[in-house]
Amino acid sequence: MHSSGSRPPGRRSRTLPPLAVSFLLILGFPSADVLAGTPAQPDGSPQLALKGDPAVGRALFEQRCGVCHGLNGGGGRGPNLRRPVLQHASNIVEIASVIKHGIEPDMPEGWYFSDQDLANLATYVYSLGQVPQTPLPGDPARGKAVFEQSGCLSCHILDGRGNGYGPDLSDVGEARGVDRLRQTLKDPKTSLAPEFQLIEVVTASGATIRGIRRNEDTVTLQIQEPSGAFHSLSKPQLRSLKRLYGETPMPSFATVLSQQQMDDLVSFLATQRRGR
Repeated sequence: MHSSGSRPPGRRSRTLPPLAVSFLLILGFPSADVLAGTPAQPDGSPQLALKGDPAVGRALFEQRCGVCHGLNGGGGRGPNLRRPVLQHASNIVEIASVIKHGIEPDMPEGWYFSDQDLANLATYVYSLGQVPQTPLPGDPARGKAVFEQSGCLSCHILDGRGNGYGPDLSDVGEARGVDRLRQTLKDPKTSLAPEFQLIEVVTASGATIRGIRRNEDTVTLQIQEPSGAFHSLSKPQLRSLKRLYGETPMPSFATVLSQQQMDDLVSFLATQRRGR
């Protein structure tokens, strides 16, 4: 027997061809029971060996996945799944693999799901892509004007323009559905990513710095201010450090915009997709 870190003497290592490596990475080595030995679907893609029940999958999705993707799959902390083409999976088999193995660093592994759970979940998620798209509530062209007049580019980047203090919005229409976009504009705190944190510190010299945490370890802290300025700070030398949990620099537009302006802005954001 040879240790896992060595190979038998006189035996050459073998490198899989790129196509084989890509195939293994896409399938993610799912269990034989749920994926292997199955006939193709009408479009030529593989299908699950276990038949999935979308109704059961929906209940499981709401319990386990809705906190990130929204109860109806329209997006939240995680991306919108109510679209025909997903970034990491194109059929039920690949969806099951993504659920089981996760996507670092944002989506955890679903190792606790049984094969039947995976079949049910993947079937339901796949069905979300068949749901008719929500009609745009307003005019994207007018929404573009609202976006620019509201100062959104002072924090966000869109198509290479703007300030990178807030998230890049160049593909926000892919990641967020219409309902989620509206909710975020009305109450931004509901869309905060788990790793997001607004911080306020007082330095040794008495200066107050407030901004987004960009990096942190046991000794140092990096903060970015709305102006774009970065600060690398030694935590032991700070007079105070306040973590502003649940707060965000993004204002609510609920009372700032009219209903028509809100509809137009939501429509504009919903059309933002890279490569459109």
